[in-house]
Amino acid sequence: MGQINVLGAGVSGLTSAIFLNRAGVKVKIYERFSDVGMNVGNNCQAIRNYDRKTDLLKELSSLNVNIKANPIFDIDKYAPSGRKMNVHSNSSPLFYAVMRGAQRISLDNQLYDIASREGVDIAFNQKKTISSGDIIAVNGLFKNMWAYGRMYTDIEVDPTRILFFMDSRYCPNGYLYLIPFGENQATVASTSFDLTAPLPALFDRFVEENKVINGIVSKGTIVEKFSGSAYSNVPSTAVLSGKKFVGAAAGFVDSARGFGNIYAIRSGYLAAKSIIDKSDYDVLWKNEFESELLKSLKRRFFLEKFDNSGYEKLIVEDKVDIKKYEKVPKSMQKLLEKTQFNLALSDWRKKFDLSRLFS
Repeated sequence: MGQINVLGAGVSGLTSAIFLNRAGVKVKIYERFSDVGMNVGNNCQAIRNYDRKTDLLKELSSLNVNIKANPIFDIDKYAPSGRKMNVHSNSSPLFYAVMRGAQRISLDNQLYDIASREGVDIAFNQKKTISSGDIIAVNGLFKNMWAYGRMYTDIEVDPTRILFFMDSRYCPNGYLYLIPFGENQATVASTSFDLTAPLPALFDRFVEENKVINGIVSKGTIVEKFSGSAYSNVPSTAVLSGKKFVGAAAGFVDSARGFGNIYAIRSGYLAAKSIIDKSDYDVLWKNEFESELLKSLKRRFFLEKFDNSGYEKLIVEDKVDIKKYEKVPKSMQKLLEKTQFNLALSDWRKKFDLSRLFS
């Protein structure tokens, strides 16, 4: 087996390279920036841990990938009227909060440290074409969602609680959130599936007018402003011209909520496994998480029809245990089932068809 070239030193690319290297496969990562994490901006993100058979950190530890992340046990979901529903877990964390970006504590740098320590060859300032890669782990191939936000310090937050807001006045066709990283810093950001939405201006209004958020950050220090785009997809295949697309490059992102780190890790590992075992990468990732991605895309098609009156209906009780939590309340299940999903999925796949990159 010759050298495997990985394009992109993000979460998925580093994960692939670590496992290939451990199996004795010669691998090299090519990264267009001068350091890891420079394409995402310093911000706090959440990795989903609920709806899993095993705890994420324990699973990674069993694979000898030990990362530091902060557990999140509660999420407060706010309707436009200000009504709140708390979703909580008394056992395993709902999410793990991690930093992304160039900071030393970021998930990017934690994986980079493992890769460097184990001898993975990484070349920075190397912008390569897709044709030169075997595993494609770059972002920016397509766009159908974007985010804008700020990192704050010198604030007081519950380090185990995420705040989540739905309000089309401030984030049309999307949502806003606060994710803490410790007791004194947090990211506040908005994510929209409307690429024309004026997020920066709307975000400023939200921070000023929302009493919950303003009460937290008004006396804090803004350490960074960031923005970025991504795309979500459930491709019919993630292998084109012999190249395996992983993470953000494949569109492996929760279409309804934008979470991508979990799929970056999982697809990066599976791409490496397919090379090591000489197995079918498409079969691996489809068995592992295709159904999750399809469900999230269906919810996105469903939520895109919502205005604030629809968001109000998603908040159905004051407090619920994660074991009883329903992403779409029973009262709205019939509407979800009426979503013309198969036709919409076909059109979606055509719009974000990876084969267009080779035409």
